[in-house]
Amino acid sequence: MILFALLRLALLEKSDAWGPDGAILFAPRTVVSGLEVPGASPSFPAADVLVSERPGRVRLLQGGKLVARPCSR
Repeated sequence: MILFALLRLALLEKSDAWGPDGAILFAPRTVVSGLEVPGASPSFPAADVLVSERPGRVRLLQGGKLVARPCSR
């Protein structure tokens, strides 16, 4: 029932834009290179980030630098 209501609201929306109108408050930027089709990236309190790659590897971004050896293959 909720899904139907949300779908109805989306179809009745007059705007072509997603989200609120106005200036974009952020801009994309490259944080690290050398990844092959990066995906999900959970972060940890120590500012470390795990990044999954499409081939199935999980990589660690530690201190803003990519650790050479994958966490998993």
